[in-house]
Amino acid sequence: MKTPLSIMIAIVVMLLPLAPTLARQDQSAPPAPVDVKALFDEGQAAFDEGLAKREDDSAEAAKAFERAASIWQGLVDEQDIHNGALLYNIGNAHQLAGQLGPAILAYRKAELYIGGEQHLVSNLQQARRKVMTHIETEPGAMLERTLLFWHDDWSTRTRLMLLTLLSGIAWLWGLARLNARFAAWPRWPGWAAGALALALVASLTVEQVNAGKHVNGVVMQETTGRKGPSEAGYEPSFTEPLAEGVEFTVAEDRQDWLLARLADGRETWLPRDAVGLVN
Repeated sequence: MKTPLSIMIAIVVMLLPLAPTLARQDQSAPPAPVDVKALFDEGQAAFDEGLAKREDDSAEAAKAFERAASIWQGLVDEQDIHNGALLYNIGNAHQLAGQLGPAILAYRKAELYIGGEQHLVSNLQQARRKVMTHIETEPGAMLERTLLFWHDDWSTRTRLMLLTLLSGIAWLWGLARLNARFAAWPRWPGWAAGALALALVASLTVEQVNAGKHVNGVVMQETTGRKGPSEAGYEPSFTEPLAEGVEFTVAEDRQDWLLARLADGRETWLPRDAVGLVN
C-alpha cells in the first residue's frame, strides 16, 4: 500500500521543528577517545628519527625533535597528563632541537615530580651551561642552596618517603631502648633520625606555605628586559637582551608584564608572552 503524498509532506512538516534539537544532540556527542599510547609512540618515533639523523642532517634532526616535543606536549596540554618522565622526555627533545628555553622549562616542571633524579639533574645542568646570558647567583642564596640542597633538589615525594622512614627509625629505636636487652644502645641514632625527620617536616611545611607565592619562570626566547611594564615608555634594563633559558622568580605580576628577579638579585620587567612559568 502506497502512502499518499499529502501525508508524507505532513509528516516532514511535523518533524522540521525537531531538526535543530537533533542537530544539537549530535553535536554534543562525546568525542572519540584518544589513544594516548599511540600518540606517545608517535612522539617516540619522531625522537628516534631525530637521533638517527643527528650526524648526517642536523637541520632535519632538529625538526624531528621539535615534532616529538610537540606531540608529547599535546599529551600534557590536551590530555592533562602530568608526570615527571613525560616532562623529562619533552625537555630532552627540546634540548636536542636547540631550544634551551622550552627545555629548561620542561626540566623544571619535571623537578616537581622527580626532583633529584640523576639523569634529570645532569641534563638540566647541561642545558643551563648552554644559556648565553650568564648570571651569577647571590653569595647568600648560593650558600643557602648548598646547605639546603635537599629542600630545593629533592621532590616532595622523596622527602615524604624519607620522612616516613626516619620517623619510623626514631620511634622504633626509642621503643627498643625501653626493653632491658637494648637499654645499653646509644641514644644518638634515634635522636639523629628524629632531628632529620623534623628538618623534613619544616621543609615540607615551608613548601606548602610558599606554594603560589614564589612563582618561577624561564625566558623562552631572547627578549629585552625593561625598567617598567611597557616597551614604549621604558628603557632597557641591561645593555644586552636576556637569552632564552634565563631563569627568574616572579616578583610582581601586571597581566601582560612580569617583574622578574634574577639569580643575582637584579630585577627587570619582561613581557609575559616571552616567558614560561614553572608552577
